Amino acid sequence: MIRTAIRRAAPLRSNVVAQRQLHVNAQTARGAAALCRIPGQSLLLQQQHQLQQRATALASARWSVGGARMLSGSLSDNELRSRTNDFQDDFAEARMCLGDANDSLETVYFEEDLQDAQDAVKACLASYEALINDLSPEQAGAFKRENGLKVEQLKGELDALMQSLLEE
Repeated sequence: MIRTAIRRAAPLRSNVVAQRQLHVNAQTARGAAALCRIPGQSLLLQQQHQLQQRATALASARWSVGGARMLSGSLSDNELRSRTNDFQDDFAEARMCLGDANDSLETVYFEEDLQDAQDAVKACLASYEALINDLSPEQAGAFKRENGLKVEQLKGELDALMQSLLEE
């Protein structure tokens, strides 16, 4: 009966529904053990404990998409996912522009590539700051932990590029 409950709970998409179903199944298992007074009651209680742990894990599950944890809060999951993807795209664009500027150092294309890199970095930083400002404190902390080093790396690469320009 417990294994059936686990199989039923596995494909459920809603954490709340899964938690309720597991709670009902655990209560049913506890009641059956109390009524039957079977020798394997301790095994049944262990399985019940595993079900409760699974329900807790499902209830606290966080979905990760594109490196950003999806937490419930001030933004809906879809909006957070969309804005995180936009930030990731801006970051990739900025890194590409910085690479182009480094490659075109000492060529006639450098000034244009440098301007593109500066604009892309500014757009990425603006996207990052706007997203941080719209998140709840918990979400903002998680997002900063996951993406803060990337943003600092981007700033450092732009500074290094500007420093190499000044040295010439």
